[in-house]
Amino acid sequence: MSLNTRPTKNEYFLLRHGQSEANVIGLIVSTELGIVKYGLTEKGKEQAREAAQRFQDTVGTFQPEDILVVTSDFLRAVETAAQFSTALNLQAQPTLDARLRERFFGEFDMKDNTNYDRVWDTDTVSEPNSAHFGCESVLAVAQRAADLVNELERSHNGKRIILVAHGDTLQILQTVFLGISPSLQRSVKHMENCELRRMEP
Repeated sequence: MSLNTRPTKNEYFLLRHGQSEANVIGLIVSTELGIVKYGLTEKGKEQAREAAQRFQDTVGTFQPEDILVVTSDFLRAVETAAQFSTALNLQAQPTLDARLRERFFGEFDMKDNTNYDRVWDTDTVSEPNSAHFGCESVLAVAQRAADLVNELERSHNGKRIILVAHGDTLQILQTVFLGISPSLQRSVKHMENCELRRMEP
């Protein structure tokens, strides 16, 4: 599991979704229920618009056709991508891709989000392909996310690509860009809601 093109032909930005209804009540939502429920709060929508301004401040002048937004198909990510794209006056609609979905959290799905720590603590001492607690392994998440980036590298050149997704998915994707084991995902600085992070090519 790796990126086939280094340095990358495109510039990648990772954007975690804004505050969601599930975040507010402390609920883990990692199944397809997330496609239709638990979208953004009003604060989350505002965070997405603020992220668009930060992006513009970072890159300066840009041509809308040079920007590509690809998002998880979970509602909280889709709504983030929509707010972000509208704030930047992008003509193209965000592209939905299931490879950016939240990591599946097994027996902790629809449970209290304090259970994240149990999964993360076990990640660090387990093999990357371990499916502890019935969770999707960090390796599986890394493989699907890397597959998407490799596909984008084959299809585009010179684009600024924003990948809108979820905390664990983006933490693990960063390990792919860094070339380290996905088991070390929590060694990468945590991404807050609607934090925008540029990847080194």
